Amino acid sequence: MTCAADAPSGDRRVTIAMNAETVRALSASGFSLYGFMAVGGSDRAGLPLVWLQTSDYSLHTAVSWTERFEAYTTLEAVARGASIRAAASYPIAAGETLEVEDPKGIGTVVRGGVPGALSIENRTAAPLACGLAAAQGGASSPICVFPLHGNNLQILVPVRRVLLMFSVVQIPPGTAIGRASGPGILIDTEGARERAVAFDTDAGWSAGGSTWAQQVPASANIVPLLVIPVPLDL
Repeated sequence: MTCAADAPSGDRRVTIAMNAETVRALSASGFSLYGFMAVGGSDRAGLPLVWLQTSDYSLHTAVSWTERFEAYTTLEAVARGASIRAAASYPIAAGETLEVEDPKGIGTVVRGGVPGALSIENRTAAPLACGLAAAQGGASSPICVFPLHGNNLQILVPVRRVLLMFSVVQIPPGTAIGRASGPGILIDTEGARERAVAFDTDAGWSAGGSTWAQQVPASANIVPLLVIPVPLDL
């Protein structure tokens, strides 16, 4: 997590305001702040991953990220609760395809993919899994995981939507989950590089009644909020 003043130009950021009582209460109970990023994909087996976990929060906390992505492959199975670690990861841009030529997930990024999308093609018969990773705090962390069956293709589209959540449940980054474990807020950053929200231990999240924010109840199913069917012009 980077402070807003330290974030490079062109980053997107969400600033969280809290009062001193809320910060002290969260810290005393051992709450962590979690972040998730949305992705467009048509495979209904896809799952969101914990992208950010931190206890480094205070009265004003900025979550910043860059819109630079990597396509990764993994040998891990796609399942709720799974800890996903990239076997191989490559910078990728819209319209490019990661062509996987090795059963260990190794491949090459080439041009000629679906316009506006990031594609991952398995040219082997070995079952793998794959997804996208996003840069945050100087490093990339996976944001989603999808099955990548042998001789198959995943077409993914980054979506400018993040979910922030406070929870006492300790969930390491890279963990695939399906339900919230604490109060959350879904924030649409389309059309704005900066958003500002607030959190209170009892009142929960707020965004001044803005239409770009949606409260997410504790225990809510977050998969349809973060894995979104996107029509593609193939």
